[in-house]
Order: sequence, then structure tokens, then C-alpha cells
Amino acid sequence: MSKTILFASDSDFEKEFSRCCNQYSKLSMYIAWIGNPKAVIPFEYLYNLSEISAIVGVSFCQTHPDGIQLLMTLSHDLKIAKEDVLYHPKIYIFSDQKKKAVFIGSSNFTYHGFYENHEANILIEGLSSEKVFTDIESDVQKWKSSKYSFKSDAEWLKEYTERYRRRR
Repeated sequence: MSKTILFASDSDFEKEFSRCCNQYSKLSMYIAWIGNPKAVIPFEYLYNLSEISAIVGVSFCQTHPDGIQLLMTLSHDLKIAKEDVLYHPKIYIFSDQKKKAVFIGSSNFTYHGFYENHEANILIEGLSSEKVFTDIESDVQKWKSSKYSFKSDAEWLKEYTERYRRRR
């Protein structure tokens, strides 16, 4: 049976996220924004995982281009959410052969989302076969389709980086 924990403390959320990066082998992220990897947290945790996939939002040019570049290097499947629909989830799904851990909440994949903002997140952890996990996986599948996201490349990242810098 799965367990559910609410994190209203950023340090508790960060510790549990770090634990999951060490305990599980795979991470699928569905996130509105990612920060600058030079801030270290939470990017340092990704190096413990053997497989990463992500769909990242770039609305309002809030996602740091260097974060996208790093995910292009680390991820086997990185997609960018199309900007014609505001993409705003913060869902992190960890998995291994028998278990899953899912964080759903308000923390973007940024230093502030993990360490300084006042965020709230829920962790659900248990056996992969439990209905709650199959339901979550089913719900996020739509974002992987070409209707909602696309595979980024160097050309797209160059154009986005220019837009990001102009906005700053």
C-alpha cells in the first residue's frame, strides 16, 4: 500500500527528492520551468540516475537555456512543451523495477523551487502496480504527444536562448 507525505518545508522536500535520486534509477519530470544548473541544487541530484526523461515548459522565457542544454545531455528523452498552451505542472516520477515515488506540487526544477521559496509538495510512494501510479502515468502520457510537445534540437535552443536573453 502506498504512503503519502505532505512537505510544507523546502528542506524536507529537497532531502526526500535527493533520497529518491539515490534510491531509484529512473526519473520522468513534467515541469513548467527549470533553472540555471550553476545554482547546483537540484541539478546535482540528476547525476545519480541512470535514466531521465522530461517535458519542460518555456512559457514567458522563464526556463534557463543552460538547464535545457544540460537536460539535452543527460536525458534520453527531452521534449519542450508547446507554448500555445500554458504548461504548468510540477510532477516528478521516480521508478525502478518494483516501486514508484511521485512528487506532485508547486516546486519547479529551480534552486528557489527546491531551497528558498515557500512551496508545498506531496510524495506518494509504493509499488509500481498500484492504481494511483498507473492513473498518474496514464494522465501525463498526453503531454508526450506531438500535439503538446516537441523534441528540441540545437537550432531551437539557439533561438530560445536569444529570446531568453532579450527578455532578461
